[in-house]
Amino acid sequence: GTLNGIARLVSSGHLDSATAQTLRENYIFLRTLESGIRLMNWTARHDFPTDGQSLKRLSYLLGSEGRFSVAAHQLPATVARVQKENRQVFQRIFSRWLDHFPQLS
Repeated sequence: GTLNGIARLVSSGHLDSATAQTLRENYIFLRTLESGIRLMNWTARHDFPTDGQSLKRLSYLLGSEGRFSVAAHQLPATVARVQKENRQVFQRIFSRWLDHFPQLS
C-alpha cells in the first residue's frame, strides 16, 4: 500500500522523514475524506461537495473519526492546501524526470 511504499522510500534513502510525514498525514486525511464522501452518498463517488449542508455533514464525519476536526467552512481550503502540498512534493521529487517527459508536468 501507499503507507508501506512511503516507509520503504524513507528506508532506502529516497525520501526524507519530514517529507514522508507530510505525505503520510495528507494521505490519511484524503482517504478519510474520501470515506466520508462515500458514506454521505452511498456510492463510490469522489466528488467533493460544494453545498453548505453537505460540507457540514462531511465535517461531522471527519470529526467523528477522532483524527480530523475541520469546520465545514474550512474544508475547501484545507483540501486545497493538502492537494497543493502533495503536488509540490511530487514536483520536487520527480522534477528531474519531468524535463524528459513534458507530458507529465
